[in-house]
This record gives sequence, structure tokens and C-alpha cells, in this order.
Amino acid sequence: IKDDEIWVNMSRVSGVDATKPESYTHGEVEGRKQIYELERYLKNFVPGFENAWREKVAPFMGIRESRVIVGKYILTAEDILACRRFDDAVAVASYPVDIHHATGGDCTLHWCEDCYDIPYRSLVPAAVENLLVAGRCSSMNHEAMASTRVMSTCMALGEAAGRAARIALEEGVRPSAVDVEKVREELRQTGAYLR
Repeated sequence: IKDDEIWVNMSRVSGVDATKPESYTHGEVEGRKQIYELERYLKNFVPGFENAWREKVAPFMGIRESRVIVGKYILTAEDILACRRFDDAVAVASYPVDIHHATGGDCTLHWCEDCYDIPYRSLVPAAVENLLVAGRCSSMNHEAMASTRVMSTCMALGEAAGRAARIALEEGVRPSAVDVEKVREELRQTGAYLR
């Protein structure tokens, strides 16, 4: 961002079911409408925006949450707010539980006083073998997802899953049987913070 640039992210589309194409399409159309309304509003009613212009728009709508797996462990908001530690932690996060109410309006923020762990078991499906699931579709309840959904946490989970998958292949074991200490040690050696 240059000194004379301001980025604005003010739109929100509620009630979209990302698993249904017609609902997602409706969300895309509504989001574009909001962009034009926001642009008009800022130019007409906010001092300093009179000469502003729209330089770019994201190519598609960002979805906060959709499908998730049921894993060997389901991370909860209680885990997050208690700053819980896990012996098989493969990521440490600290974003608040940030719940945007489904019908619009306000949001609710709950903070852990420090940081919390995300266990490897949350990446391992309970009923499917030879699969690891990282990011926003990992095994977490709705409230926990409101914290873990951010890019830095998703990237940390993706790195852990990728390293675990490679170790599983090299050792000829299923991902559910990987020695998590090997994953944790490799993550630490490459700069990951684990408690």
C-alpha cells in the first residue's frame, strides 16, 4: 500500500450456502452490487473520498465457512478460550473467536489470553483413511472455525499436513499412523513455533 492509498473492505453477504451453486451465485451477484453502492456512498458522503476510484475487486467472494470434516479430534471454542495445549500440536494460533452473526449486523469477539494449539488429530478424518484435511475444512466446530479460518493459521495447518503426508509416504504408513513427533520436529527445524 502506498502512502496515498486506502483499502476499503466493507461489504458482507449473509445467508449464502457455499455448497449450493445457485446460492453461491446469488452471493456473488449481491456482493458486486454492494461494491458499487459502497463506492457511491464513499464518494458522496465521506470527506476525502470525492476523487477515489475502484482499482480492483477480488475475483470471487470469500467464504468464511463451509463443509468441515469430523476428525479424530474436534477443536472447540472452549479449547481456544482456555488456550489449550495438545501433545500432538502441529500449529499454534492466537486469532480471536470472531463470530459474524448470520443475519448480519454485529459480530462477537472472544479472546484467549495467550495462544492455543491445534492438534494433528484435527487434520485426520475419523472415518476415512489415507487423507489429511488442512485449513478451513479441518475438524473444528463453528465457533472454533471463527478463529482458525484466518490465512496464517490455515497456512500453518497446510504445512503440517504436507509434511505429515510426505513422512507417511516415505515410511509406508497411513497418515493416521504417522509419528507426530517427527512432524513436530521437522516443523520446528524449519522455523515453526510450537510450544
